[in-house]
Amino acid sequence: MPHAQRLPDSPAETTPTLVQPAPPITPCATLTTAEAANYLGIALSSLGRLRMIGGGPDYVKLSDSPRGRVVYTREALQEFLRRRTRVSVPASSAT
Repeated sequence: MPHAQRLPDSPAETTPTLVQPAPPITPCATLTTAEAANYLGIALSSLGRLRMIGGGPDYVKLSDSPRGRVVYTREALQEFLRRRTRVSVPASSAT
């Protein structure tokens, strides 16, 4: 015999629970390695290689473990982009 469906006792039981939206990311928030690579427009493996050989953006290591979590600040990523920015020089001025 099928079970009868229970009717709500009060209107509160019929009101769906609303999930609060996540707060916006602030400029000081950290980004994961994947988010940082996406932000810079480079491959995840390239960002990892830059971290290992040097020359990449500054990063934060959240634990002393060799496989500890690494995150980046937006400020560090923006500074990396500033360091990598070059000014284009017309060919006639280069001589």
